[in-house]
Amino acid sequence: MKLLVVDTETSGLDVCTAEILEIAVAQVDLDNGSAELLINTLVRPKTPVCDLSGCWFLQHCGLPPADFEAAPTLEYLKADLQALFDAHPLTSYNTSFDIVLLTRHGLTRRHIWPCIMLAAKDVLKLHGKYDWKYPKLDEAWRYFYPGAAPDGEHRAGYDALRAARVAYALYKRGTWKS
Repeated sequence: MKLLVVDTETSGLDVCTAEILEIAVAQVDLDNGSAELLINTLVRPKTPVCDLSGCWFLQHCGLPPADFEAAPTLEYLKADLQALFDAHPLTSYNTSFDIVLLTRHGLTRRHIWPCIMLAAKDVLKLHGKYDWKYPKLDEAWRYFYPGAAPDGEHRAGYDALRAARVAYALYKRGTWKS
C-alpha cells in the first residue's frame, strides 16, 4: 500500500494566514518501507518575498528571494497535487497544520490517515509539562532510526521523506493504522 506524506514550509505558524513557500510530497510503500519524493518545490508566494523577510524559513533556508520569485505558484501546482491526493491516502507529520493549510488553499483529500506526530507521541512517551509531549520530527527520527544520518536541513523534501519513514516505522510496529 502506498501512502503520501506532505510537508510544507510557510511564511508563519497561523494556518489562516500563512503562505506556502515550499511543498514536498513523499510516497512511502508500507509493504517494504521504500520512500521517494514525488513533488519537491519552492512556491512563489502571493506576498512579495521582500515583505516576508521576517519569516523564519526565509531567514534560515539560505535561498535568495529570486529563487522564490522564479518558483511556480500554488495555483500552477494544484492540478498535480490534487491528482496525487485523489489517488492515494494522505498524511503529514502535523496534520492539524499541513492538511488544514492545504484545505484552506482549495486542495481536497480522499482519505486522510492519522497524524504521524500524534501517533509518535504515544510511542516515544517524552515527558512534557503535564502529559507526553508532541515529539519533534528529529526526536521521532532518532528514536526509530538511531545511528542514522544526522539531522539535516529544515526543508520540505527532507522533512517529508523523514516523516514518511517514521510513518513506516509506526505502521510496522502495528501502533498506527488508517
